[in-house]
Amino acid sequence: MDSSKKYLKIPDDLKGVKEAWRKRSLSARIRHMTSIIIAHPDFDEAIKQIGRRVVVCIQQGKGDLFAIVAPTGGGKTTLANYFRDRWKDRIFDEVTWRRVCYFNVPPRPSSSSMSAALLQALGDPVPVRGRTDTRALETRAFHLLKECRTRLVLIDNTHDIPERRKHTGIREVGNWFRNAVDTVPALFVSLGEEQSLEVFKANRQARRRGPAHKRINYFVCDSEFPAETGRYFRALYEIDLRLPLADMCGLALPDFALRIHVATNGVIGLINKLLTNALPYCVREGRESLSLEDLAKGFEDLMMDASPRINPFGPSFEFRPLTQPGEPFHLWLEDGLE
Repeated sequence: MDSSKKYLKIPDDLKGVKEAWRKRSLSARIRHMTSIIIAHPDFDEAIKQIGRRVVVCIQQGKGDLFAIVAPTGGGKTTLANYFRDRWKDRIFDEVTWRRVCYFNVPPRPSSSSMSAALLQALGDPVPVRGRTDTRALETRAFHLLKECRTRLVLIDNTHDIPERRKHTGIREVGNWFRNAVDTVPALFVSLGEEQSLEVFKANRQARRRGPAHKRINYFVCDSEFPAETGRYFRALYEIDLRLPLADMCGLALPDFALRIHVATNGVIGLINKLLTNALPYCVREGRESLSLEDLAKGFEDLMMDASPRINPFGPSFEFRPLTQPGEPFHLWLEDGLE
């Protein structure tokens, strides 16, 4: 089967699901886009690793530390939402089991602020006000974690810790991670960019407790890397199957796939945003398949300040990465955009 037929084929078990979108509203379709998880192999492996490690924590009654390292738009928040949706709270008369706790690193990371952020994420009814004894606050936070039967603690934007604190402050937060793992039989997962690992490298005791880490990379579309490029094409096909449209768009066909990669730089989060922005232009015209024109308009909405001459879906675009000064991905990683 040639690629055009392979990437346009709808499996028999999904034909009814796809066809049902023909009568649905635009608002329902937009809501559906938030549920689409782009299946990068690194993302899938990260989910499996976290799941396995949580089971070990439960079986052994011990805490553990793990790190997800991903660049801007690499899917850290999507991963957190995956587990929050999968392992929902269980509410009883006198207690709520919050099996997954998620919070962002506070503006000024410290032992006290990390404990306060954790308490807030757990829904602690007693707010933290003014100066509070650091040890007492930490003890209260870890006690509530155990009371809530929390099994997974996801801490986002941990790269902010070395950016906002000097060496002593980084070690202090590293001590907080160490104490958490020693006290609570849960998996603590750091979600951050590469510099987040400095928190654990700077603290010998935290380093002994982990963290093993898994990197999530951007998609690659380059003939020099056929295996990675094949995974990108496969991911686009899977997305196409799950788009809230009755017909296939051919996203994994070479012309579409290359343009989408240039438009998003292979950034997982931006692929979903591009398609979400393009969707209304298609549906409002009564069509059930995205066109290059739809994607061109979606790109304009995504990159509001980008010049029309660098729109990858335009007829005169010269294919190249959009990394020159003034273009969307110039100094993308250095800027740390979210």
